[in-house]
Amino acid sequence: MSTKVELITGAYSRMRISGLTKQPSGDDVTTALRRLENMAAEWEKANVCTGYAFEDEPEAGTPHNVPREYWSAYESNLAVRLLADFGKDPLPSLLKEARGTFARVSAATATVTPILYPNRQPVGSGNTLRHNRFERYYRDVETAPNECETVKMLEDEVDIREESFEDVLRSTESISSYTIASDDQTNLAISADSLTTPVVTYTVTANDAGVYKVTIKATSVLGRVFIRKINFVVSEG
Repeated sequence: MSTKVELITGAYSRMRISGLTKQPSGDDVTTALRRLENMAAEWEKANVCTGYAFEDEPEAGTPHNVPREYWSAYESNLAVRLLADFGKDPLPSLLKEARGTFARVSAATATVTPILYPNRQPVGSGNTLRHNRFERYYRDVETAPNECETVKMLEDEVDIREESFEDVLRSTESISSYTIASDDQTNLAISADSLTTPVVTYTVTANDAGVYKVTIKATSVLGRVFIRKINFVVSEG
């Protein structure tokens, strides 16, 4: 499994094209790791969903979870961002690679929001068998948010997931209790949940296709309450 430091090493290798001759120090790797996490967060915010493994406390040796076909995009774009720290400008060839690979990643990971029939449109005589024969108009269909945070699964898949509250806790604060529930326990089952503050771990089983929501309500030792809603889309296997 490729790690984050390997993406960083690849970025520094590309920077030699633009004249960087020094070997990166430990501080250089730490800076690059911070830039890598920030860049991945920016991409995810823009719905460039590559599956990058974020951490509350990033470690260079952690597997990044990015598919191989996206590695060049991460390395070349990270190289462009790091060159300024060494007072150098990227050569046109590196800029071209960074722009091209990012464009390909954006196109490959883009999720198009489907356009549904409005509920004022008649279903038509040829479609009545798909609905109640007495329903004259298309029904409203529930959809999940079109964003990277929406979890996508297939029927019969089982996954172990974590939800961290580290980002909202104060320095001396911890999670003391929590509740977790699926809005449809039959079709999206939650089991084996546990708390190791600040992380709630749970097992999710996708039994049937549909759109579901898992709600976690966590209470801290200071009495503060945090609520997270995680959207799931389960597709037919």
